[in-house]
Amino acid sequence: MSDNILEWRRGRTPDFSVAPWLPFTIEGNRLLVKSLFTKTSFTVLVYDYTTIWIEQGNKEVVLNTAKVCNPSVEAPLSELLQHLSDLLQEVKQSVKYSLQYKEKDRRKEHLKIHLTSKLPQGVPFKWTLSLSKANDEMAASHLTNPLLILVSELMRREKELHRLIKKKDDEIEDYKMAGAKVSRKNKLTTVFEGKSFNQDMIGSKAFRTEIENNGERAFIDQGQDLYKEVMITRAWLKRPLDAEEVSDDEIPDDDADPHDAALAWVSRLPGSLVGDVSSDTLSPVKSSPSKSPVKPSPGESAQDNELRRREALEKRLAEEKAKLQTKKKKKKLF
Repeated sequence: MSDNILEWRRGRTPDFSVAPWLPFTIEGNRLLVKSLFTKTSFTVLVYDYTTIWIEQGNKEVVLNTAKVCNPSVEAPLSELLQHLSDLLQEVKQSVKYSLQYKEKDRRKEHLKIHLTSKLPQGVPFKWTLSLSKANDEMAASHLTNPLLILVSELMRREKELHRLIKKKDDEIEDYKMAGAKVSRKNKLTTVFEGKSFNQDMIGSKAFRTEIENNGERAFIDQGQDLYKEVMITRAWLKRPLDAEEVSDDEIPDDDADPHDAALAWVSRLPGSLVGDVSSDTLSPVKSSPSKSPVKPSPGESAQDNELRRREALEKRLAEEKAKLQTKKKKKKLF
């Protein structure tokens, strides 16, 4: 992993994008729940294997809900949110969970999840999550697109493992040709065949079990860690670039086609400027320390301002490139 991304990760505040999907079973209904709680707000996503539901609440929403569900309970806001966060980390035997759909014209429009528990002091505590349908962008950003990346990455790793096993088989065969023998027969293995292995996996009972479980194990252990790494790396790749991050070899050559150079710069623009809306969180654009930021004209959009800033940066880098070329030519004359 490059030094740039390591430095960026250290300075990045964890956000909702990297929150894990956790498997839940409520009244026989399998769910995936993703949540992020701060000291004053919360965001909850619930996937019921058909629809993604969402609820977001700020300080006012939390306090109002607390008054409705627990009129006789007084507790600091941070304690309420911490307690709710604990209830959504896993299904607890001491907590009663129930869910209810609200329908309109035979279509599910809202999802309510009722939680009944006790505060640390033993005081009864109730809460109702009122979730509405999440938009397509939210679903793609937090579930569909990351899962596609996970599948692609796992296939890449499987191919690499098959290659390494083949090398191990070749190594073992070389030892045998030199007269080496296995000390115990139970240590003997057959030559690995990738196609046969995949067929055996498809015909196994475990394969059918995974299908019956709707893939809920995708977010257990290694899958959870890989999901987090995918989300962090996606955010890094889609971050707006600062002037300091543009290396010398990224400066267009003088002999290069201006059209190609322009295309190269466009390819480095943030996703928000080229129509990619899958990333739900983008870091704010920082100004270059060597040059004050371009001030937007009245009525100018954020995208127009970013384009103007990029054009100014391109022009400045081109001028610096020209100066370097001039210096080199002067040195050759003497």
